[in-house]
This record gives sequence, structure tokens and C-alpha cells, in this order.
Amino acid sequence: MNWREHLETVVSEARDLLSTLKEEEVEAFLALLEEYRQKRIFFWARGRSFLILRGFAMRLMHMGYTVYIVGEVTCPAIGGGDLFLCASGSGKTASVLLFAEKARKVGAKVAAIVG
Repeated sequence: MNWREHLETVVSEARDLLSTLKEEEVEAFLALLEEYRQKRIFFWARGRSFLILRGFAMRLMHMGYTVYIVGEVTCPAIGGGDLFLCASGSGKTASVLLFAEKARKVGAKVAAIVG
């Protein structure tokens, strides 16, 4: 298989994945991000989900959002008025659930991306 065939496979898989998104959920997610444009957003996940979320957080930072990766030395304490955005392919990752519950208890809004 040459590189063009590999490219077409990747594009096809991305197209298939994007076709599974529900428009109203995407719109709600984008509205949530806009609501937190001038506030702080904290990110947490594990494994491959964490790699994807880190890239997404970096892109938002490039767009002017204030973002923090939980566990980094520069990450402040989360508090009321902040957004905790987590991801889990299964929706059952123990550390993600634990951190989400702690964020909720201090008054942060919790949003999750699950598979």
C-alpha cells in the first residue's frame, strides 16, 4: 500500500467517525467552550484519550483560552467557576471518575467526552 492509499484510509476513517456525531451535542459542546472562553478549563484523561485531550487543550490555548493539564507542575487548584473537561473511551476510567467527582465537589462544571 502506498502513502496515498494510507492517506485515503485515514481520511475515510475520520469521515466515518465524524458522521456518528450528533449535531445538537456538537453545538452544545461548542457553546460550552464559548461560555468558558474567558475562564479556566482543566483537562484530564488517561491513556490514548489523554494524548488526544492534550492536543485539544493546546489548540484551545493557541486560540486564547486559559487551559491547564491536571498533574502538570503549573496547574493551579481547580475551583468554582472553572470547567473540568475529561475524556474516557469507556466512561469508566477510575481516575477520570475520581477527578471529575472532586472537581464537582469544589463547584467546577464537569463535562465529559466518552466513547
